[in-house]
Amino acid sequence: MLRGPLQPADRSSPRGITRKVALVTRGATPMGRTVALGLAGIGYDVAVECPQAPAAAGRLARQVARAGRRIRLLDEEPGQPEHPERLVEAIGNDFGRLDAIVTLPGSVSTEGPLSVVESLEGPFQLVRCAAPLLRETRGSVVHCLDRGDPASFQALRALTSALARVLAPWVRVNAVAPPPVDGTRSPEGEPTDPELVRSVLFVLASPYMNGEVVRVEPAQGR
Repeated sequence: MLRGPLQPADRSSPRGITRKVALVTRGATPMGRTVALGLAGIGYDVAVECPQAPAAAGRLARQVARAGRRIRLLDEEPGQPEHPERLVEAIGNDFGRLDAIVTLPGSVSTEGPLSVVESLEGPFQLVRCAAPLLRETRGSVVHCLDRGDPASFQALRALTSALARVLAPWVRVNAVAPPPVDGTRSPEGEPTDPELVRSVLFVLASPYMNGEVVRVEPAQGR
């Protein structure tokens, strides 16, 4: 779990203060697990989309519990039109609020290679369904872009900018862009470097950032 200036010394919630809640898509992937643990480490309860991956979900649940945070594993079957609505409904029922959404490369409704339209459909529908909850908390959305797919990268970057304008000033929408996979990353082909999580946390903690894309580069000299 990440340590540093964004890691509070006391992870318990003060009496009467409601914990913030974040939704992370594709939580069974290395990137999804890393982001979820980073959010738990700075005090978020987390809802994690983790269908058809009971082993990965169980490990993540134990790690989040050790951090003293609540986790809701969202195992709704992807690929259905009502999938985003079910995710948001489950979060509303369990936590009563939503402060942040982090979408990861891929889709909240499909697995495998995506067309440009499919790469936009999942994040757009999820944000559309979650907008009322996010408005109540002045929440934030962070899209993680895939720089290895130029067409989808540009499309989701444009969607980020459009949603930032439409939802302002109640909801901020930004993106982070990890480097393309170069064969030296995880076996599942997704970057898990701490720089990505730190960038996500930085964007969430920046109240005046909206409609921006933060490029994530690995630290030099490793």
